[in-house]
Amino acid sequence: MERELRQSFDAGAALEIRNLDELVFEVGTGAEMCTIDLVGKTCLCREFQMRQIPCAHASRAVCSKGISLYDLCSCYYTTECWQASYTELLYPIGMESDWIVPDAISSINILPPNIRIAPGCPPTQCRRSRTEWSTSTRKCGQCGGSGHNRQTCRNSTRRSNTRT
Repeated sequence: MERELRQSFDAGAALEIRNLDELVFEVGTGAEMCTIDLVGKTCLCREFQMRQIPCAHASRAVCSKGISLYDLCSCYYTTECWQASYTELLYPIGMESDWIVPDAISSINILPPNIRIAPGCPPTQCRRSRTEWSTSTRKCGQCGGSGHNRQTCRNSTRRSNTRT
């Protein structure tokens, strides 16, 4: 969680912010502005509501008000909550042959869910979420430099393709 809070803080540092109300803000760049309500803990991008961790927009709004990012995180991310989830005893359910199942339940025929398989080949690579960063950079086959490829290479040490 600490790493994700740091990433959202860093991503939100460059965003523009407008104060609409005491605890309502508009954060973003250009046409991609999101409305953040710090009281209701909502953001127009919905990442804040879904993950219950401040998104980049919310972290920018929180920092402008001088509020801690931890105050907007869900209590489920605290150490106390994680420890409390494991404090109760879990009793084994026993052998399946010893179970007493009513006839009304055992007579129900449960079918698998109806799913529709999309046509075509399934994707072979994972799609990155909005919060993940790409780690690969281009490498030129001509000069070995990074950030460009062989067709866009402007390096003067290019090999010539002359035949003898």
